[in-house]
Amino acid sequence: MHDLDNAIQNSKAIWDELYGKYGKEKMDQAFKYYNSTTDYLLDENAEKLEDIYYEILVAIESATDKDHDASFPIKVLRYEVRETFERLLDDLYPQ
Repeated sequence: MHDLDNAIQNSKAIWDELYGKYGKEKMDQAFKYYNSTTDYLLDENAEKLEDIYYEILVAIESATDKDHDASFPIKVLRYEVRETFERLLDDLYPQ
């Protein structure tokens, strides 16, 4: 469980770092741009944003990739914890 907790904290730290660097207000607005139907990074016809939002959008892309990479170890560790608990229950309450 300790390893799982560390993996989750590392994943959370990716986003905490961005919120610490840019602030909640700018991050919330950047996520609105990021989740909109307009691709502000690639669409030449998209509304022009302040430069800081382009920087944040790129940082969100990078953080999303890092978070995705971190998700596999979390899945493996969650599986290991679940298996350990099942073995414990089987030992405590044999069928």
